[in-house]
Amino acid sequence: MAKANKVALTPEEKAQAKAKRRMQIKRDKWMYLLLLPGFLYFIIFKIVPMYGVLIAFKDYYAPSQFFGPGFSEFTKDWVGFENFRLFLTDSSFWMLLKNTLIISGMNIIFFFPLPIIMALLLNEMKVQWYKKTIQTLVYVPHFVSMVVVFSITYVMLRAPAKEESGGAIYEIIKNLNGGQGIDILQDKIAIYWVVLL
Repeated sequence: MAKANKVALTPEEKAQAKAKRRMQIKRDKWMYLLLLPGFLYFIIFKIVPMYGVLIAFKDYYAPSQFFGPGFSEFTKDWVGFENFRLFLTDSSFWMLLKNTLIISGMNIIFFFPLPIIMALLLNEMKVQWYKKTIQTLVYVPHFVSMVVVFSITYVMLRAPAKEESGGAIYEIIKNLNGGQGIDILQDKIAIYWVVLL
């Protein structure tokens, strides 16, 4: 099958096409301006961070400045896959992998269907003020900083240290369990539920 021959444009036709393109850009300048925020977001948060991938293949020293002059000094040595080899052969690798798989599995099993079930239950409610109140109470925690959530969790669950009393939940469990408290933050099984919730 013969290839179609390209038609060569004359200099006048090229000039006309260029002028037409300029006119279209000038006409649609506000549309192009609307593209700018999305384009900048993509560049700043998707493309520029890819520079950080280099750290995985270099002998990186954490206190160095990432983009500053110190970055090249502390990352002179290109170590290739050495960092990956060290991580994969480390004694804690299997524990970290197990924890990741358990927490991810629990998240999929328990927390994936919960929003769907909650939406269906709220949809069936007839009393509007009660429905709105429940919706508000469910969404409010999403506006609280994770640092605050972790701090509150720690304070409520912590075991007593020296002369201090334990957290509120620790003390409740202690009173219900005949004076024997359970350190939930140190328990190998309970900590999965703490992280998940």
